[in-house]
Formats: sequence, structure tokens, C-alpha cells
Amino acid sequence: MKKNTSFIIFAALAMITTLFSCESGNGRNKSALPKDAEEFLATHFPQKEIKEITETKIQMDYVVMLEDGTEIDFTNTGQWEQVNLRWNEVPATLMGTLPSSINQYIDENCSDKTIHKIEKKSLGRKDFIYRITFHKPDDIELNFTQEGEIISDDPSGKRLTSRAKAFVNKP
Repeated sequence: MKKNTSFIIFAALAMITTLFSCESGNGRNKSALPKDAEEFLATHFPQKEIKEITETKIQMDYVVMLEDGTEIDFTNTGQWEQVNLRWNEVPATLMGTLPSSINQYIDENCSDKTIHKIEKKSLGRKDFIYRITFHKPDDIELNFTQEGEIISDDPSGKRLTSRAKAFVNKP
């Protein structure tokens, strides 16, 4: 009886590990990615070598790690969701894909800071916001609408929308 219980527990653990394994490495094979992800990499990171491509099993998304430490997350259709730059420079071509008002805001208010991460945070099927995080010690996080309107820019962590700030600051 003890042997059967141990076997059942071992089999159950093996099955759970197999079913809920978060990642399956696809090595460096760029062709394992959807076409849009391949084009994104070719456009914005043409000189960068791919270190690893990982496909998540739960949502079938992709995580691409470049040799320089940059990490890029793609949806299962190949749309980028996050570019974590570590300490690498943001490609100008990538910044050029953002609404011009975002680039203008950064130029006017954060030109002396280094971008750490750029994200497209989903708010539903087609709606999303852009989130741009700068390296510490500034620890600034900027949120913009899809159209490039600033939503919040409070580094204190008490993030208020521009409408809420206008209300609070109202004479």
C-alpha cells in the first residue's frame, strides 16, 4: 500500500510539473517567433544576437533574451508588450514608434534620465497604455494613453491622473 501511495504521489507531481511548466526553451531559433516579432527584432535590434527564446505554455507568449541582457516580451501573435533594456540604450527606431507627444514629454522633462523599461500595458482587447520606467535613483514611471497623453508622472508611487492632479491643485 505504501508503494502505491508513493507511486501515485510521484506520478501526480510529474504530471503537474509537465502541465504547469511555465517555460519551454526554444534556444536561439528566431524562426520560432511569429512574423511580427521577427520583424520587430530586425527593425529595432538588427545588430543584437539572440541568447534565448522562451515560449510560455500558459498563454503561448514569447520572451526573447538578447546577448546584451535586453529582454523583450511578445504576445502569441508577435506584438511586443515589454522591452526591458537593463542598462542598454533605447533604439531610436523604437522610440519613433511611440506617439510624438511621448518623445516630446521625455525630451522636455527627462532628457537627463535613462529609460529602463517600455511597456504596453493592456486595458482590454484593444486598449492599452504606454508605461515608461526610468532607472533608479529617480525611480520615475510615466504612463501615457495610446494617443500619447500623459496619465501619471508621480515618482512617489501615489500615482494620480492628470485630471485628479488638476482637481487637487485647483484654487
